[in-house]
Amino acid sequence: MIGTACGEEPPPEDPPASTGLTAFGDSGTSTGADEAPPVETSPTSTSSTTTGDAEDSSGADEVSSGDPPSTDPCDGADILCDDFEDPALDPQWVYTGAPGNMPVIDEGRAFAGTRSLTFPTTDTQGAFVYPAAGLPVAGDRIYVRAYVNFEREMSAMGGHVSYIVGANAPSNGAELRLGASQNFGNGQMMVDVNLLGNGPEYTQFSNGDVTGGAPSGAPGVTLVADTWYCIEALYDGSAHEFRLWIDGMELSAMHVTDWQMGVTNWSPVYSVVKIGGQNYSGSLGQIWFDDVAMGTQPLGCP
Repeated sequence: MIGTACGEEPPPEDPPASTGLTAFGDSGTSTGADEAPPVETSPTSTSSTTTGDAEDSSGADEVSSGDPPSTDPCDGADILCDDFEDPALDPQWVYTGAPGNMPVIDEGRAFAGTRSLTFPTTDTQGAFVYPAAGLPVAGDRIYVRAYVNFEREMSAMGGHVSYIVGANAPSNGAELRLGASQNFGNGQMMVDVNLLGNGPEYTQFSNGDVTGGAPSGAPGVTLVADTWYCIEALYDGSAHEFRLWIDGMELSAMHVTDWQMGVTNWSPVYSVVKIGGQNYSGSLGQIWFDDVAMGTQPLGCP
């Protein structure tokens, strides 16, 4: 079911912190520019999600608005909000991909309620849904928040994949692709963001490395299977900026402005923001989405 925000108070400048924080970093050196405090809170998931010691920061910086987090998953979602509780996919979503890879409503796994949206199969063409209306927005600044659950651990995906994409066309356009790939320095599969189709290709990894730069050897952020993660991304086409939060914690190593190379005017116009999955050199496996929201203001993790 799709709805829009109805709260009266303006949202904070940053997404409010999650009410339950998941530790998701590998042990070892901090992967962000700023050291984060130890994490000792209960996870949002139904299974253990710790891939390293909880005291390691993994580049995550806690975001706090000073106000209690909203419990309404549609708060601030002035573009689209869907909890997928209807038995069929709402027609305000448009599918792009092979006919055999269309997503379905799943009653076997949900973050909230009883249903979620799942993509049982992903391939090299990609299988995604995106809003039928509402994009691009004035200012070309879009927040997208989704609860995401993976069939496979990120370490088992084997190569480059994506699951949330901002683009100037439904397919074969310029794309900024949130996903995972193997770091060119240490070979670890980790969360990354990749730009393709708007000039040279760039990738920034969750340990702060960028393709074309010197590898740091530091560990990055890797996500595990059978776990609900609150993932929020900012696609800012006007400022040519990308930011990422997982479970209410910003990953400072994933904050993209100039790809650490002085690159300017790199962002596409975001006519499409899509969720789903695509395999480039890896295999994402089945993926689930719940409580998906898109808006022009921060959304947070209710």
